[in-house]
Amino acid sequence: MAEYLVLLHEDPVRTRNLSPTEMQALIQRYHEWIGGLRAQGLVTVGKKLKDEGGRHLRGDKGKMVVSDGPYAEGKDVISGLFVLTADSYEQAQALLAPGPHLEFGWIELREIDVIP
Repeated sequence: MAEYLVLLHEDPVRTRNLSPTEMQALIQRYHEWIGGLRAQGLVTVGKKLKDEGGRHLRGDKGKMVVSDGPYAEGKDVISGLFVLTADSYEQAQALLAPGPHLEFGWIELREIDVIP
């Protein structure tokens, strides 16, 4: 089995106007989705990222340039990540399809390389 990095991208505008009740229901759906994958032993790491804060680090002429970001006002932020175990990209896609995230954003799926 291979491991896949799952990055949850979203447009914060799409959830900003949810009522507290709607937001709680959405959070519950995420918990059930990820919890089900975790109970099957298919998720080893899973984290929600803070909406605000963070830093962008870039190199410029041998020096590190640091800027604030990402911002929740951005059109695309990474809101969370987890590591998923699956036999193939197709199986990983099938495991990700029932989750609520595609209603609010998109998912980046990357196989983790095994380095000896």
